[in-house]
Amino acid sequence: MLFELIYGYGTPFLFLLAGLYLTLCTGFIQLRRFPAAIRTVFHTESGDGLSPGKTLLLSLGAVMGPGNLIGVAAAVAYGGSGTVFWMWLSGWVGMALRYAETTLSLRAARDRAHANGMMDVMTGFLHFPGLALFFAGCGILVSLLMANLTSAGVLAHSTASATSFSPAFVMAFLSLLTFLVLWGGVKRLCAFSPWLVLGITLAYLGIALFILLSAPDEAFSALKEILSSALDFRPAAIGTTLGAFRHGIAKGIYSNECGIGSEPAIAGASSVESPQKQGEVSMLGPFLDTTVFCALSGILCVMSGEKDPTRMLPVLFDRFCPGFGSVFIYGILALLVFATILCWYFGGEVFWRYLTGGRWILVYRSVYCILPLLAPLISLELLYNLCDLSVALMAFPSLAAILLASPKIKDGADGTHRPR
Repeated sequence: MLFELIYGYGTPFLFLLAGLYLTLCTGFIQLRRFPAAIRTVFHTESGDGLSPGKTLLLSLGAVMGPGNLIGVAAAVAYGGSGTVFWMWLSGWVGMALRYAETTLSLRAARDRAHANGMMDVMTGFLHFPGLALFFAGCGILVSLLMANLTSAGVLAHSTASATSFSPAFVMAFLSLLTFLVLWGGVKRLCAFSPWLVLGITLAYLGIALFILLSAPDEAFSALKEILSSALDFRPAAIGTTLGAFRHGIAKGIYSNECGIGSEPAIAGASSVESPQKQGEVSMLGPFLDTTVFCALSGILCVMSGEKDPTRMLPVLFDRFCPGFGSVFIYGILALLVFATILCWYFGGEVFWRYLTGGRWILVYRSVYCILPLLAPLISLELLYNLCDLSVALMAFPSLAAILLASPKIKDGADGTHRPR
């Protein structure tokens, strides 16, 4: 019921319209500046902060999670194969949203050392300090409930149903690893997490491409099925097409988090001086997460021919990699959960510092490390409901702030980069 209320036809359509509006405002920034963004990722910027590549990997790790595997499979199972097309489209449109929220937040910040993400837009551009405090509180909730507890819960329940490992043991091990990384502070987090995310991405894409190249006829048939299902507007099929649209756009929004205001909290740590230039780097996140990773998972799910979302990817990977495929999938799932928990902590600490003035950081860090231990004790339905509610509370204020401040985006969207 809660998902239907929050992510029914209205909300995905609202985010899609916002993304299309910002695409027009920026003159199709995701197409014009895509090559420049790629070049910036491999460029070492001078000054303090993280390199553009590390910042991108850190933000990518925060949005990549179990939803890139299990979530995509569920979307295909409930929305049909056409879901993959709309998911792919949401990634392209989301790039403009990501560019807008990152550029606005960095332009509104007093200086890079005091960058607070979307809270700076709400206070500096819109003069709504109360909304900024509310938004920061919602960001903390999302870090605890969505990024941490729900991700750990998906892993715990998957462990219980598909492996012989005890969920309590797996969660204790996950909490210990999280503690070992986070207790070294943000410096250790930033040194470790980008390499973890890069390894996960390359490993999954490598095996996935191997499967596609091993069965080109099946891959081509899956693509034809995806396109025909997504664009079938005959009266008899309109219900299926609308279902694919709703599930595809909603899954894209949930996966890449474009517009909810989480990315700017990480982007503030970048060494890139120009807000517009960092915005271009940030917009590569939804492209890699949704247009590449999730869409590729969707094609593989359609190729599997399975109806049960929990079996789609394990069965297909076992067919092409006997004795290894399902183990690989569950291993990638565990690593994605670990990466999400680690990388989202970075943004969560930004929200916590803003709300508390930098006090009691160790309290937040301790709770964050212990929270996975509770995951096996809570039903997935309750976890999903808490996750949907917290994300919605964060998303709507952020989207409103982006749209209200959108006239300020045009300055610099032509590709001329103006340092603050």
